[in-house]
Amino acid sequence: MDGTRYTTNVTFLAVVFITGSIVLMLVLAVGLGILRVLTLRPPPPPNLVVTNGPAFAGGTITLVGTDWPASQLVFVYLVDPGQADSSQVVISGRTNAQGQFTVSLPYPVDARWNTIPVVEVRVESQDGRARQSQRIPVLTATPTPTTGPTPLITATPSPTPTPTASATAQTFSDWRGEYFNNTGLSGTPALVRNDARLTFDWGNGSPDPALPADGFSARWTRPAQFQGATYRFRVSVDDGVRVYVNDTLVIDEWRVGSLRTITKDVALAAGTHNVRVEMFEQSGQSAIDFAYEPVVSFTDWKGEYFNNTGVSSNPILTRNDARVSFDWKTGSPDPALPADNFSARWTRAAPFQSGTYRFKATVDDGVRVFVDDIPVIDEWRVGSARTITRDVPLGAGQHNLRVEMFEQSGQAQIDFSYEQLITYDDWKGEYFASRDLSGSPALTRNDKVINFDWGNGSPASGLPADGFSARWTRTLNLGGGATRFVVRSDDGVRVTIDGTRLIDEWRDGSSQTIERDMTLAAGPHVVVVEYYENIGSASVAFVHAPSSFAGWKAEYFVNVELKGLPVLVRDDAQLDFNWGAASPAELIPVDGFSARWSRTLNLEPGTYRFSLIHDDGARLLVDGTKIIDEWRDGATTTNSETIRLSGGPHPVVVEFYERSGQSRAALSWARLSESPTPSLTPTASPTPSLTTTPAFTPTPSHTPSPSVSPTTQPSSR
Repeated sequence: MDGTRYTTNVTFLAVVFITGSIVLMLVLAVGLGILRVLTLRPPPPPNLVVTNGPAFAGGTITLVGTDWPASQLVFVYLVDPGQADSSQVVISGRTNAQGQFTVSLPYPVDARWNTIPVVEVRVESQDGRARQSQRIPVLTATPTPTTGPTPLITATPSPTPTPTASATAQTFSDWRGEYFNNTGLSGTPALVRNDARLTFDWGNGSPDPALPADGFSARWTRPAQFQGATYRFRVSVDDGVRVYVNDTLVIDEWRVGSLRTITKDVALAAGTHNVRVEMFEQSGQSAIDFAYEPVVSFTDWKGEYFNNTGVSSNPILTRNDARVSFDWKTGSPDPALPADNFSARWTRAAPFQSGTYRFKATVDDGVRVFVDDIPVIDEWRVGSARTITRDVPLGAGQHNLRVEMFEQSGQAQIDFSYEQLITYDDWKGEYFASRDLSGSPALTRNDKVINFDWGNGSPASGLPADGFSARWTRTLNLGGGATRFVVRSDDGVRVTIDGTRLIDEWRDGSSQTIERDMTLAAGPHVVVVEYYENIGSASVAFVHAPSSFAGWKAEYFVNVELKGLPVLVRDDAQLDFNWGAASPAELIPVDGFSARWSRTLNLEPGTYRFSLIHDDGARLLVDGTKIIDEWRDGATTTNSETIRLSGGPHPVVVEFYERSGQSRAALSWARLSESPTPSLTPTASPTPSLTTTPAFTPTPSHTPSPSVSPTTQPSSR
């Protein structure tokens, strides 16, 4: 019985608690609703103020609105109060994020609106929910307009501007300039004036004492007559700028930034178009220069010349140039330009057939060449006259060309030309954006050698870093007999000689070196090397050489570390060279190369003195043991070492590198146990017999290799 009473009491208390909570919540909700109803107020009505008057033919009425729907179009009507349905839309504007706007209304000049005593100006929002109107008197005679930049509106702390009794009408024969003491073009302008041109450089100052030096903005408007043509709008500004034509945004650089120039081409129909320019200044320097002009067609090259080295700001001179080929020496392109510290830009559209084109530029000082806005030559540096070439594959059709140059001091010249490549001096390299050599090559160029290590990069712009392939084709004149073909690749590679597949390693894999011998008759032989890259690192190299050597097996590298596959392998009868400032062969650079000579000497037993002459570094190994190690830069040096050898064959290896300057490499040896007659008498540097075709110095993997105009290939190389 006691347990039942206890349970009943607990249940009763729970019901009371829950019921009370619900009642309390209802009371709070009702109270909050009442409070909300009490605190809600309707939004303020839109406000409209006419800041000048009376109206007259050709004059301007300035309307200022506050508390309107934000970021909306507003339409301005003129209404004759004495006639029903006489409204006429004259102009439109847009409110800002705070619901404010300022509109300059040009008053009509026709008699209908100048014979009435009062006119009603009505403004309506785009959604139709906000409208206001004001009536102002109309003068039947046009007053004498005021001249000069007379301030029309002075900003006041009152959020709702009111017209002043002293306000006077002002016409704007040029640009109507409205200046604000904030960066958002908001509120009432602190200054309104006629500006003849939009060309100002205020430096660290301000446009007017009524404005601050920093944190201001301005808006210029005017209707302008245009012919039916394409016009180039150009503005230089510090900090932000926007340009509108008929309320269409054509230039948008509304950001903080140092002085810069922006251009935009706009096609316009003949007639009157409203132009609006807006700018703001945050801090520091302030400037604006705005202009527009019809885009004139140029029959040849449009040449633009600048009085600075950066191809920046507005050109001092624009003209048609029949060719981009000038040698001004120490003079200037035109009396309007200085002899030093100038730059120029040439542009044109030209037709091309499908093929590979060689672009060539000779310049003093810097030059850049663009095809369809893609840089193909970039030598933007100070330097004496030099010639740069690049091979570029182009599809059939029109392509836009742009050549830029600058002159710093001294001599000045530029000569630009291009031609389609028909023949290939060295290897015809075809590069495909696929793994299987399918489709048309994305790039075709002349490659002096097949000796590339692209790493994780791609062979050239327009080709992927992975999943590409390449084919090299060339006719080689070989001396006949057994020839060794050597290829190194990562991933797959194939080598075909006269249609016969000699090497076939068409598979993924890390870097590998494959050698194959083939006996060939003396004469020309067609060699094809095919390669593909799947993923990861990419490298490929190819060289051919005699399979046996009567003298020294000589391997030459285009680096100082004996790295990779040699670009030239030949039979050197003697190891005694004094190249001076020259190079060992056509394909080897003057500086920055290395070489390895190896052979087996059959010697009688005895003590031998080996002498090594070198400039720069060298090493001597006999039977795999390092006898001389002078692997360092230095002038011509002779190092000698004595070694006891048994009778019979002994492998001898000489390694050498040339860093810069003079180059020299020679080895001699003599048996000391009897009359020391050297087995090799140093002589003047001989001309080694070439039994293999040299390849050229490899070019950087990301650009086509420059080469001279095609020449006749020697009959024996």
